[in-house]
Amino acid sequence: MKKLNLYFGLTLFIGFLATGYYMAEYFKPEHMQNYVMRMQLRANHIYTFYCTAKCDFVQM
Repeated sequence: MKKLNLYFGLTLFIGFLATGYYMAEYFKPEHMQNYVMRMQLRANHIYTFYCTAKCDFVQM
C-alpha cells in the first residue's frame, strides 16, 4: 500500500510540473485579461501540489 501511495503521489507531482509548464507556455499573464480565470488556473495548480504532498507524506 505504501508503494502504491508513493507512485500515485509521484504521478501527481509529475502532473503538477506538467500543469506548471502548460501555464507558463500557454497562459501568459499579458494574454489573459480575465483575472478570475487566471486565478482559478493558479488555484487549481496549487491544489494539485497539495494533493501530491498529502499522498506522498500520509504514510510516513
